[in-house]
Amino acid sequence: MEEEVLEKTGFVFEIYHVEWKHSPHSHDHYELFYQLNGVSSQKIDNCVYNVDKGDFILIPPNVVHETNVNGTRILLQISKKFLNKYFTPKSIEILTSVFTHTHIRPEKYVQEQIQALFNSMKDIYVSDDERIFELFAYLMKYLSDAPVINKIETDISNRIKSICTYIDSNYAEISGIKSVAKEFYISEAYLCRSFKKVMGIPFSQYLTKTKLNNATKLLINEKENISKIAEKCGFHSLAYFCNVFRKEYGISPYRYKQGFPLK
Repeated sequence: MEEEVLEKTGFVFEIYHVEWKHSPHSHDHYELFYQLNGVSSQKIDNCVYNVDKGDFILIPPNVVHETNVNGTRILLQISKKFLNKYFTPKSIEILTSVFTHTHIRPEKYVQEQIQALFNSMKDIYVSDDERIFELFAYLMKYLSDAPVINKIETDISNRIKSICTYIDSNYAEISGIKSVAKEFYISEAYLCRSFKKVMGIPFSQYLTKTKLNNATKLLINEKENISKIAEKCGFHSLAYFCNVFRKEYGISPYRYKQGFPLK
């Protein structure tokens, strides 16, 4: 349906209220997402952007991207045919320059104006009014002045998520932050600071929780004794394992293995 409308008018306006995913793809038109509520993620050229309420994602033509939408999102698709019909080459250059910034977040005082503009755009779009191009130009003006989400922050977030994946797969062999920092060629101080900023908990806490989570599965599904299970999960002291297990779950691993529920 969107393809047919885009081919006919050169402009698509849609509001999505459901969760949906779109596998990696590209196209020859401009695409703009506005997150009305909830959070989503957008993978563009192998870089993942975490999209919060009020954020815009801007995708120029022929760029491979992948979408994972949660919450409500507005989608705009703008063809080159639409731009050529209503704007001069110089105006097109200025308008589309905004798309060099992938992830932007307008100031709060501008958000109300943008949402009012979207409401007008929706009304005009439904009535097939050609004045839609004027509203599009106003929107681009708002976005050209909006702060850009620092790509360095996004890169850090992606790197920390890669580290989490590494921990999830190798937790039993990881004794602390030193070996992980060495594996990823970064300093311990930088990893410690960045991990807490991105994940909201310290590195050591994440590592311990990962080990404990896997221990709960083995305690239920494996017949091995608790000492062996603790060792399998990277705890080289049984006393320490029992202590952190009880602290986390409010029950000893012995009682949990016997079938008592976690508190």
